[in-house]
Amino acid sequence: MEKIAHGTAERIRRAVAINAVIAWRLAELALLGRAAAELKALQMFGKSEIAVLPDCAGYMGFELRCWKSPDTPLAIDDVSLGEAVLLVARLGATRSRE
Repeated sequence: MEKIAHGTAERIRRAVAINAVIAWRLAELALLGRAAAELKALQMFGKSEIAVLPDCAGYMGFELRCWKSPDTPLAIDDVSLGEAVLLVARLGATRSRE
């Protein structure tokens, strides 16, 4: 946000709109991840988003409980919403420290 603070009014309006949607989605994911962690991740994430979870988990040194082994493909239907949200939160925390 600091980079756009001195931009034009139109740039600031666009950035605020985009960031508001992102913030709303993150808040929704956080609430549902806690309240209904047992739901399938497919309720809130697309298949392609779930498919990259093993790579993200490996990058962070985090094991996915639903992923049996690196030799077998991830069963997308087995990923819980709680686990996916936790991984997204950890990825965000890792990125903010870099």
